[in-house]
Amino acid sequence: MKNKFLSYKNTIGVFLVWRFSILIFSFFAVYLLGGYLNPQKVNFLEALSSWDGGHFIGIAKFGYQYHEQYAFFPLYPLLIKTFAPFFLNSFNLSALFLSSVFSFLILLFFQKIGELDFKKTEIQKAVFLFLSFPTSFFLTVAYSESFFIFLAVASLYYSRKDKWILAAILAALASATKPFGIILFAVLIFEYFKQKNYKIKKIGADILVLVLSLSGIGLYMGFLKLTVGNAFVFLTSQANWQREFFSFPSKVIWERYLSVFSLDQIGTRFFAQHALELVAVLFFVIILIYSIGKLRSTYIFYCLLLLLMPLSTGVLLSFPRYFILAFPLFFSFAALSRNQLFEKFLFVFFLLFQGLFFTLFLTGIWIA
Repeated sequence: MKNKFLSYKNTIGVFLVWRFSILIFSFFAVYLLGGYLNPQKVNFLEALSSWDGGHFIGIAKFGYQYHEQYAFFPLYPLLIKTFAPFFLNSFNLSALFLSSVFSFLILLFFQKIGELDFKKTEIQKAVFLFLSFPTSFFLTVAYSESFFIFLAVASLYYSRKDKWILAAILAALASATKPFGIILFAVLIFEYFKQKNYKIKKIGADILVLVLSLSGIGLYMGFLKLTVGNAFVFLTSQANWQREFFSFPSKVIWERYLSVFSLDQIGTRFFAQHALELVAVLFFVIILIYSIGKLRSTYIFYCLLLLLMPLSTGVLLSFPRYFILAFPLFFSFAALSRNQLFEKFLFVFFLLFQGLFFTLFLTGIWIA
């Protein structure tokens, strides 16, 4: 037990330093800059629970009230409601506590899954780059990202350890947390076949347990059918968030984003937001291509589906935030940064932009 603790000692220390630093940074960002932009009294907890966080907390308090809220899957709000009594019924504190807990669990499983393929130094680099990534602050606010990433990395880890029931249960929870959870069913099937060397004769009855991966979204659809009469309302509600399904990825990139580089858009906030989304997609594609042959094919498949799913919705509104869901890519970042000078550049570059984006988020400006 002592040896196991020592093996995770560095990870625990990194988490505590990171979490404390984020807390101090957000406090001063809210009360210094937030108070300057808004002369009225600012609320620290509400700043950390803005945008989507407000919907999660609203659902936790009052249930689904508006059509657009059905786009937010129920498991994370349910957890917020469950833990709120421990924080004097403060739903904001409950959400922030959960995000911190799941962020810590992410790092533990990040190390566990990394140990299956990578050296200790590579894992440490990957952890640092993951935490410093420009949108990693979403792990600390009232968003479901930390919960989903924990479920995804834990599910993939247990699939690697041949514990298919546990992997499927975690994937099921993920599919009740975010729409992205549904891709874990396909990813687990892929990993199962990989472990069987893609030979049909080696497939056993245990593959059937992977169907459990769909039970989370299945239960949500059942709930929607009973309450609003439409099991697919979570899809139609996406229109409220400018999303439409079954668009061609090339059409999304060309028509929606390359067009923003017209001269009349340069210098506007519209240009900056859409340029950020386009750069995030192109950066993702470049790193994904670089990862081929360096990452396990299952991880490549997982990241590819993470890329294609938002590209099929006709808009990349939140893609910079979705980038962190592709946690395996950060092992590629670690491999890419073998040059110490480039490693330091990447770390500082990420950290500076995280500070900028987090400050904007805390002061009420949409980022991703």
